[in-house]
Amino acid sequence: MFLSFLLIFTGILLLYAGAELLVKWSVRVSTFYKLPMFLTGMMIIGLGTSSPELFVTIEASLSGLGELAVGNIIGSNIS
Repeated sequence: MFLSFLLIFTGILLLYAGAELLVKWSVRVSTFYKLPMFLTGMMIIGLGTSSPELFVTIEASLSGLGELAVGNIIGSNIS
């Protein structure tokens, strides 16, 4: 039970750190290339947050699990 809480807490910390790094580096890219922050947010952060669903869907499709791929697409769009 303790290990489960430790893993959940560690996952939340890693998620927070990853989100901070994503935002920090997207601001740096936007400043370096002199792009509007809105465009950077749409492209970099949009791609960064959608990539897990993309990889799960591709892996499910290649493994012959079409139902999982469709469920992943529908579920990510609903939430």
